Amino acid sequence: MLTLNNVSAGYGGADVIRNISLQVHSRENLAIIGPNGCGKTTLLRTVANLLPFSGDIEIAGKSVRRMKHREISSKIAMLSQMTNIHFSYSVFDTVMMGRYLHIRDKLFGLPSENDKAYVMRCLEAVDLVKDKDRDITRLSGGQIQRVFLARTLAQEPEIILLDEPTNHLDFKYQVELIRHLQEWRRQTDKSMIKKFRCLLSWPDTWNKPTILL
Repeated sequence: MLTLNNVSAGYGGADVIRNISLQVHSRENLAIIGPNGCGKTTLLRTVANLLPFSGDIEIAGKSVRRMKHREISSKIAMLSQMTNIHFSYSVFDTVMMGRYLHIRDKLFGLPSENDKAYVMRCLEAVDLVKDKDRDITRLSGGQIQRVFLARTLAQEPEIILLDEPTNHLDFKYQVELIRHLQEWRRQTDKSMIKKFRCLLSWPDTWNKPTILL
């Protein structure tokens, strides 16, 4: 499904990751581990086509260089750590943002009944149907991250990239979020790529993210 061939990327002309090659197939669950600053987030952002890179990235055998942004976004979605909320939308409207690529009425941005039904299924998947009309700013941290997960699922990606989405959550909410992700994988043929920081001592010679299947 996803192939990286000798991919290098970074910031300001300086590579942070170098010559990364890997393959991720349908239903695979891949973890990227390493210490702070080794390039884990850079790798995820590169896969998500958010950074310029050298080498090649292919999705289902097609180079992303030959794909439009909308096509890439329909294949890959990224769920990051929770940040401050700067808007006041309902839970339902926030999740609907993930349907933008699929909304046919682009002029007025009006979702179809199918779009609304799909959003409800995503809310059901993260157990937030009863909260669909609540203002997102009034939710707990765990609930907000579940809303963002539902928004990511509403995008209908083939691959979800997880950039430490549980990092600032209480243990209870971490368990809940992981449970929802596991259930999503169980019901689909999608793939996940997760980033973790290594809390143990790390050899100085390991200066790039280590990828585990």
